[in-house]
Amino acid sequence: MKNPPIFNVVKITQLYDPVQDRLRFNLETNNGLSISIWMTQRLLNTVVLQLTKLIDLSLTEKVGGSTTNASQAFQQSIAQSTLKKQPPVQVVDIIEMGLITAINIARKKEKHTYEIVFSWDATGKARMVMDEFQLRQWLAVILSAVRRSEWPLNCWPEWIKL
Repeated sequence: MKNPPIFNVVKITQLYDPVQDRLRFNLETNNGLSISIWMTQRLLNTVVLQLTKLIDLSLTEKVGGSTTNASQAFQQSIAQSTLKKQPPVQVVDIIEMGLITAINIARKKEKHTYEIVFSWDATGKARMVMDEFQLRQWLAVILSAVRRSEWPLNCWPEWIKL
């Protein structure tokens, strides 16, 4: 079986779909294609735990010791304060659609970036690469969608919920 292509994401819009009880991610690729994928609450909880653990590790390395909720909250507030409202991804002629079944997360320490690869069904993969600042912003946007969904926030660390 041939490996599915990996689409490179340049823009993402996330929203809560109450009918599906899932988060929907509308993706725009580097060649202008539209992809729409859904994530379950269970998978999102796992992803949030992994990403926030990597952010904790990064800040710990930067300060040369352990971090506190206050130091993480400060970094998070800086990222969130510069977040500007953007027009949503225009979902036109969707070329791929599906339920996310796996996510691979890698921290590229030497480049100070994070790579997130979404896989759905057996048909597709999409890759997002962002720095820590952008990752913090993206998590804040996802948290906003989760709050609208009224899903429990127990997997979210206190420093991001402030």
